[in-house]
Amino acid sequence: MRIVKRSLVVLSALSLIFAGSVFGQDKALEDQETDIRAQLAPDISFLNEAGQTVQGIRCAVVSDAEVDPLGNAEGTAIWYNTEAVVTIPVAFHVIYKKKRGVETGNIPDQWIYDQMDVLNAAYAGTGFQFSLASIDRTNNSKWFDRVYNTRVEQQMKQALAIDPAHTLNIYTANPSNGILGWAYFPDSYPESSYWHGCVLLYSSLPGGSAAPYNLGDTGTHEIGHYLGLYHTFQGGCNGNGDYVADTPAEASPAYGCPYGRDTCPGGGADPIHNFMDYTDDDCMYEFTADQATRMNQMVAAYRPSLLTSQPLINPQPAVAQENMTIGNTPNGFTLAQNYPNPFNPSTTIRYAIQQDSRVSLKVFNSLGQEVRTLVNGFESAGEKALQWDGRDNNGHHMPSGNYIYRLQAGEHTQTRMMILMK
Repeated sequence: MRIVKRSLVVLSALSLIFAGSVFGQDKALEDQETDIRAQLAPDISFLNEAGQTVQGIRCAVVSDAEVDPLGNAEGTAIWYNTEAVVTIPVAFHVIYKKKRGVETGNIPDQWIYDQMDVLNAAYAGTGFQFSLASIDRTNNSKWFDRVYNTRVEQQMKQALAIDPAHTLNIYTANPSNGILGWAYFPDSYPESSYWHGCVLLYSSLPGGSAAPYNLGDTGTHEIGHYLGLYHTFQGGCNGNGDYVADTPAEASPAYGCPYGRDTCPGGGADPIHNFMDYTDDDCMYEFTADQATRMNQMVAAYRPSLLTSQPLINPQPAVAQENMTIGNTPNGFTLAQNYPNPFNPSTTIRYAIQQDSRVSLKVFNSLGQEVRTLVNGFESAGEKALQWDGRDNNGHHMPSGNYIYRLQAGEHTQTRMMILMK
């Protein structure tokens, strides 16, 4: 992996500009996002779970930025350099619906693990890598089908977002109009805002049905926006384009995999293999060196807390700013991150259920094989705590490695990862 030297910028001037320009504009930005998404026209087609071809939208991120947000990051600065790769914790929020006993969108854990592998392969050499911190699942048909609506998106994120300043929150759902995904630029909101994160069509993850967009690079693309990159065709053939010097100018999005396409004179062939274009997943495979530099600069300027992110201990959702109901998920259903983590020889797992339920708490190895059943029976409502001693169901000590523990109570499921380190 190529290590990118990172310069962290802490700007008093930027903070003042940011606070004055963003905090008072949340409502205006919400309305603007809704208007923009409503105007988007279908530009792709992909397969649904029934094998039918449906029309969709490659990305719902639209920017007509005429001023580089990094220009606001010039002024009084405190710099430090580090050659460490930054590991960003990822919280996956799986939104699904259940109708007449049939679940839609409740994707398997393996799709998420495969998505993490895709992200780490794509971002190798950029100075960023990603670590799965948690998985939670919410049965809510409104959030699942109407997250395209800004008000619904707000309700969902207020309820579920985990420490947005230090954590990348990814939400999988079924956005209206066939949208594959979207994210918000680092300078769109304060870094602690619940708005940050990525929304992805659930079937765009590896293992999903949305061919040719089902290899996981919708996630790669949207995280590029989250880290500060524009589309390669930003600005067309004129002006500053995507504010990246080594991506050739491109007049319009590229679709499929049009080898040799060249839409702007004098700059070289279009960057059809770049993750920030609109080509098929199997056509995308690169970020440029200057894109890596820009991501590092944008994160340093607007998401500095990511540079100090640590594995999550007992992560909690961001505080909701208005009274709301979380659909079918009880407020008291939680599975905390084990502590200590990593651990040896034992660790404590805490969880809470709001109502009397049949409860299952099991531990699995990295291959998905069950190694230990910790709870399997009817339990009364309340907060619980127990220890896992690192042994399997036969009393054998388990080797070092990553382990998954899954809590099921009634229809509700939550999964987290822990590390046994000997």
